[in-house]
Amino acid sequence: LQNDNPEQTIEATYLTQGMRWNADYVAIYSETDGHMSLKGWVTLVNQSGAQYTNAKLKLVAGEVNIAPQPQPMRGGAAYAKMDMSARVPQMQEEAFGEYHLYTLDRPTTIKQNQSKQVSLLTAPSVGVEKVYEFRGNLNYYSQVIPPQKDQKVGVYLKFRNEEKNGVGMPLPAGVVRVYEADSQGLLQFSGEDRIEHTPKDEEVRLKLGNAFDVVGERTQTDFQQVANNVNEAAFEIKVRNHKDKDISVDIVEPMTSDWIILQSSHEYKKKDAQTAVFTVPVSKDGETVVTYRVRVRY
Repeated sequence: LQNDNPEQTIEATYLTQGMRWNADYVAIYSETDGHMSLKGWVTLVNQSGAQYTNAKLKLVAGEVNIAPQPQPMRGGAAYAKMDMSARVPQMQEEAFGEYHLYTLDRPTTIKQNQSKQVSLLTAPSVGVEKVYEFRGNLNYYSQVIPPQKDQKVGVYLKFRNEEKNGVGMPLPAGVVRVYEADSQGLLQFSGEDRIEHTPKDEEVRLKLGNAFDVVGERTQTDFQQVANNVNEAAFEIKVRNHKDKDISVDIVEPMTSDWIILQSSHEYKKKDAQTAVFTVPVSKDGETVVTYRVRVRY
């Protein structure tokens, strides 16, 4: 560069392949009051070959398209500890084109080969619902099947990402780890799930695992091939609850092709073109039996 002018300030902008970040969330769930506290953290990893001192940090979340340029990664990662008891600055969120921008409200330093955590959000009280789900299979309607004993019942938490529900901030994709307090008040890990980028006012659904004290059983009581392309199948579904309280279970039946339920012992909801859902109460130490007959045209 040749320049005969006096001293100047130059701003250089460049892209580096060695910086990355991811979001993680910790939820503390209370089944008693149906709420949870939610904290989000951003983990920064610097393997760019340079240190950034007192940098202004802005993170872009979304499906940003970048042309692939494979490069070998250098070195390992060193992990920085953070005093969680100190005041935790929050990141400010704003819309940015088709993405979302998260800005740290103070400068931060991240060294080469360092991982560092900064706070993303804190939501002290979020209304949440626990859902038990017993799910069927598409293959049940095209063939004779043996009885399905002691099948698992999935456990889910779901909440609306709304401001009136205590959140309302677009959530970057990441892993949500859920904890619950035991009888002595100690927090125990109860499951984790990964969420995708979630806009505000949308539903978040987390799978915690399978229920220990709730089991399902399915028996195909009849199967007929009515025509070359038409089958009829009848089922008896039992859900047993060995917990010390009453619960509600969603029996989710994935359907196939052109289907119609001819008769059923309980009301159902046609959730979409391929799903019927029976929502049934199951009393503590009790059993609920659901029967239905379906005709499927292929």
